[in-house]
Amino acid sequence: MSEAGMSKAVSSPYNRKNPFVAAMTHHERLTQPDKIAIVYTLPKEGEEYMEYIEYLIEQGLLKGEVEQLELEELQGVIGLKAFRISVNVDVDQKEASKLKSEAYKG
Repeated sequence: MSEAGMSKAVSSPYNRKNPFVAAMTHHERLTQPDKIAIVYTLPKEGEEYMEYIEYLIEQGLLKGEVEQLELEELQGVIGLKAFRISVNVDVDQKEASKLKSEAYKG
């Protein structure tokens, strides 16, 4: 899924023939350096992933703003959404190991 096309929702006039065409104008790769991408289909899945993302931000492993994205249609697949967020690459190994062991405890 590394080459999946992606579109960010942008404000644009409504198109009667296809109301979604106007939002699908910005093309870029889903994967970006120093970022993780999580792809999901159902809103309930998105809510659950956001809980995990918020926890990892609190722990200092992720940073920055969470990008909420709508993916372009792929052959036979529509309605995919994604989160993309930066990984905190400045976390030292000792601290990361401590967070990992705490996560398994509880």
